[in-house]
Amino acid sequence: MKLTGVIQAGGRSTRMGGEPKALLEVGGRRIVERVADVLGQVTDDLLMVTNTPELFEWMGLPMVPDAFPDCGSLGGIYSGLKAAPGEAAFTVACDNDEDDGTGPVVTPEDFTAELTGAAERPTPVVTTATGTATITFTPASSSTAASVAYSVTVQGLTGPATVAHIHGPAGVDAAASPIVSFNVTTTSTTSGIIAAGVFTSTGHATINMDSLAVLLRNGNAYVNVHTAANPNGEIRGQIVP
Repeated sequence: MKLTGVIQAGGRSTRMGGEPKALLEVGGRRIVERVADVLGQVTDDLLMVTNTPELFEWMGLPMVPDAFPDCGSLGGIYSGLKAAPGEAAFTVACDNDEDDGTGPVVTPEDFTAELTGAAERPTPVVTTATGTATITFTPASSSTAASVAYSVTVQGLTGPATVAHIHGPAGVDAAASPIVSFNVTTTSTTSGIIAAGVFTSTGHATINMDSLAVLLRNGNAYVNVHTAANPNGEIRGQIVP
């Protein structure tokens, strides 16, 4: 298995007055050099996530920018995983700026949903298809907006997913309208990862990111995957911590 080491160097360095922490010297060597040397010993190749590639050209490493700017370290992790050429990735922080020192430390919250046809409402769907959704909500900090990172993996759909959403407010025995749409990344497979991404706004008229977080914590939202054969939803799962 090929393992890619991903170095996160996209922080704003607000506590350092804008001076990149990754380039600070410790014991006569820059922090980023130390990170790259250690990570290179346990991985097959390296990749750097940075929005200032001109500062790191001298390292000779492939670099990618944040796919979702201003989403903090969570956006950087997603960017690195998406761009990593290996079968797996190991990501480390070199320049993390989740907090500028004026507010509390931000702690991401993880949620999952196990998707089945039997969970569909109001009418369960008879299908052998299953799925899993993982969701990470990161509250807003003094320098970044609240964000949600998600991934949806399915097995054995009757056809490619047409759309996928978070729905709510609704308990396990109720149905509700969509709150936010997921980015369906493939329309040609019935098994595997069908949706992944990060969003910083629900785009909903009445349910904002903070309201969504409350629904997730209380188990009052669910993930629904729709197909052409089951336009109202083929597999569904309640989102739980």
